[in-house]
Amino acid sequence: MAIYEAPPSAEQIVDVLEYFLQHDVSPELGARKQFRCRVALNLLGILRRELTQRDAVTRQQRARLQDILGTDEHELSRLNKELANQIRFGKVELDDERIAQHVRLAQREHLSISNPKWLDEQADPSLDLGSSKRKD
Repeated sequence: MAIYEAPPSAEQIVDVLEYFLQHDVSPELGARKQFRCRVALNLLGILRRELTQRDAVTRQQRARLQDILGTDEHELSRLNKELANQIRFGKVELDDERIAQHVRLAQREHLSISNPKWLDEQADPSLDLGSSKRKD
């Protein structure tokens, strides 16, 4: 009797591909193709972070935008468009700290998925990442 096993998850597939490229494929390649393999590995890293972080990032951004806009709209793209329109037409105050905080956090959240090493490299104790002003 065969036992049914669920197909591998997307995260498991990414893990296997990453291991295969890094340990089996890359060592056999010349420098130019190793570079391209490294690019593919970086893309797999982005995909992994998308799979593991995107839902939480979306929930956090949605909650902040719903608070700023005073709406229960659920679709993040609509919320972003609405905020852009309200800014464009002067319906919100640009000095609203909630907007500035949302923009800062949204950028950090996107970078945590697309390029977390950049965030690590930019970490500087002399900077207050919670505000737009530099500490001296």
